[in-house]
Amino acid sequence: MFEESEPGFERINVALEQLAEHLSRQFSQEERAMKLAAYPDLLQHRRQHQRALEQLAWYIGRWKSRRNIWEIQDFIKQSLLAWFLNHAYTSDKAAALFTLEQKGGLNDPHTDYSWFVWQ
Repeated sequence: MFEESEPGFERINVALEQLAEHLSRQFSQEERAMKLAAYPDLLQHRRQHQRALEQLAWYIGRWKSRRNIWEIQDFIKQSLLAWFLNHAYTSDKAAALFTLEQKGGLNDPHTDYSWFVWQ
């Protein structure tokens, strides 16, 4: 167990909060773009994002109460990463392809596709 006085404890807290904030911003950006494109599966996609953020918040809470570095590391390296890859290759891909189809492909100069690229 990590003690609060150990080097790195606060850096881990900050990194986890930054991860949660970044994902929340990224998901909001994706959802705005899908709404503009009238993506029919937006609500389902939004629920996937909400579940991922809720699960991350739950693990951050466990980290803060238990300070078990192995548990939070396992969640991020295995569960969250696996979810993200699956989500990107299935749900995000479907949304991007729908948006491309609606907007006439990549040649539309008025469409911002950056929401599909994780920053």
